[in-house]
Amino acid sequence: MKKLLQLVKEDIIQIYVAPGTEFGDLNYEEDENRYEKYQDRGLHYNLLSLLYENADDFDSDDGKNEDEIIETILASLEEQRQFYFQQREKEEFKRFKESREKQNASKTNISGNIYLMKNNRNGYTKIGFTKNNPKFRERTLQSEEPEINLILSYKGNLQDEENLHNQFDKKCIRGEWFDLNEEDFKEIADYFSN
Repeated sequence: MKKLLQLVKEDIIQIYVAPGTEFGDLNYEEDENRYEKYQDRGLHYNLLSLLYENADDFDSDDGKNEDEIIETILASLEEQRQFYFQQREKEEFKRFKESREKQNASKTNISGNIYLMKNNRNGYTKIGFTKNNPKFRERTLQSEEPEINLILSYKGNLQDEENLHNQFDKKCIRGEWFDLNEEDFKEIADYFSN
């Protein structure tokens, strides 16, 4: 292990070991005193400090080639690193998913009005949501396109808007604009009457 000790001493490599990590000669379970000595070093500790304290603890008596031992340790460290990143990715994805679910839950609970506004120029209908009176939304849209008129509105929430968008997905022209007919308006009325 002199080669490994030299690489560590020259700061060519740095090795950090989490308490309880086992590989090569670092298996403390067989030696209670060594385990007790090193377990309270915190979440991570530098192998260099262990090597400087007593390099003989890490000498191998099994006659293995020193290069093989170093390769084994480094391979084990790489496995640990990959496992750590996989676990971290899983945790980050889990937090992201939980955050998205909370966001979506809070959005869908917002009450307001679902409105249908028709563009008399092209015949398309906008299915939208507003927390305010749909008449205010009509005026806003009319400032851009005067041919837009409010035709229906219902008490609802963002989830209702999303459900209607999904229900008429095949009739979507762009965004929230749909090519709806009288039968579709009846379906929407039925949706809100249930």
